[in-house]
Amino acid sequence: MKLNGDRSSELLCRLIEEHRATLLRLARGIVHSHSDAEDLLQEASLRMFHSFSRFRGESKFITWSGRIVMNVSFDHLRRKNKKRTVRTIRIGYSDWMAVEDPKSVEELREKLSEEIEQTRLLSKILSRLSPEHRQVLELRYLEGLSQQEVANILGIPIGIVGTRSLYARRYTRNGHNGGP
Repeated sequence: MKLNGDRSSELLCRLIEEHRATLLRLARGIVHSHSDAEDLLQEASLRMFHSFSRFRGESKFITWSGRIVMNVSFDHLRRKNKKRTVRTIRIGYSDWMAVEDPKSVEELREKLSEEIEQTRLLSKILSRLSPEHRQVLELRYLEGLSQQEVANILGIPIGIVGTRSLYARRYTRNGHNGGP
C-alpha cells in the first residue's frame, strides 16, 4: 500500500476508526482494564502510523492492526509483570436491547438476568481454558475472525488454530455440562 502524506494519514485514521471497537475489545480482553485499553489503543495507533508505509495489504487491515494491538498489550503486561490473558465476553448494551418487544419491564428484567447468568457461566468456563485456547476461541467466535486471520494475528500456523479451536469448543461444551 503505497500512499504518501496526508492521504495515507487520512486512510489510516479511517481504518482505525472503522475497527476501533474490535481493537479496543482485543486490548481490553488482554489487560482487563478499559482505561488501560484506551491508552494502549492510542499507543498502538502511533505504532501503526509509524509503520503504515510498510503495510503491503497482503493481509486484512484488522489482522495487521490486531497484531499490533496485541503486541502493545502484551508489552504492557510484561512491563507490569502480570500474567493475564485474553478474556472478553461480548454481551453489551446493544445485545441486551435486542429483546423483541418485551411485554413488561419484568420480562425485560428476566431476559437481562438470563443474559447476565449466561455471561457469568461462559466467563467461568473460558477462565478455565489455557491462554492459548482462550485467545483462539475468542478471536474466532466472539470477534468473528477467520482461521487465517486468527493465525496471522497470533503468529501461529492455521492448523494450530483449528486444533486449538476444536479443543476449546469441546472443553467449553464439557464445562457447560458439569466440568471437564
